Amino acid sequence: LDYYIRCRQNLSRMHEVSLAAFSVLSPVQTTGLVIGLVLTGYISFMLYFHPLSQYPGPKIASLTSLWRAYYVYKLVLHEKLVELHQKYGPVVRIGPNHLHFWDGEAIAPIYKAGRKMGKTEFYGAFTAFNPNLFGGRDEDVKGHLSTYQILC
Repeated sequence: LDYYIRCRQNLSRMHEVSLAAFSVLSPVQTTGLVIGLVLTGYISFMLYFHPLSQYPGPKIASLTSLWRAYYVYKLVLHEKLVELHQKYGPVVRIGPNHLHFWDGEAIAPIYKAGRKMGKTEFYGAFTAFNPNLFGGRDEDVKGHLSTYQILC
């Protein structure tokens, strides 16, 4: 019985030591550490590993669109975009998932009807006038073209 009690006391002391090793940081410190690691990972990904990270632009634009909201609020976003294009060139990253193109030749590949990348249902909101080149999806344009070809 004496042996059993000593073993139990040793096990409880070992258990206390192992828990003490894990409770070095307070919950607030642990939360701060986790938030810091997540922010570091997010910033690293957006600046260096994101698919749009190869395009130039303000570093803050890679992380958030709030800077753009500020210039929209001040009603000078158009002036800021001209300044950014003078500094960085014809393609500028203006948001985490946004690029701004200065070159007029970019319009055709982006907005051209019949391109290989089809438009989603989002563009259905812009089809107040039918047919509509901007809002019309590829199926709408193809249907209109076949009607046009029959008439000609």
